[in-house]
Amino acid sequence: MPPLYEGLLTALGVGLLIGLIRERHRSDVDSPPSVAGLRTHALAALGSAVAWHLDVRAFLVFLAVTAALVI
Repeated sequence: MPPLYEGLLTALGVGLLIGLIRERHRSDVDSPPSVAGLRTHALAALGSAVAWHLDVRAFLVFLAVTAALVI
């Protein structure tokens, strides 16, 4: 398997795991409400991995756009 695919699959897996944990904690009564869940974290992780493989400047642009959307 090419290293590019390994990196993308790793980013997707980590994003899915973080999103799954966030969704499971969302069902707790004591936890604060969460906007981002499984799909959001998976897309953000995969998008940042793709941007990183393209160029560092593309990654910084993706990071700035993501931060602007969060704010």
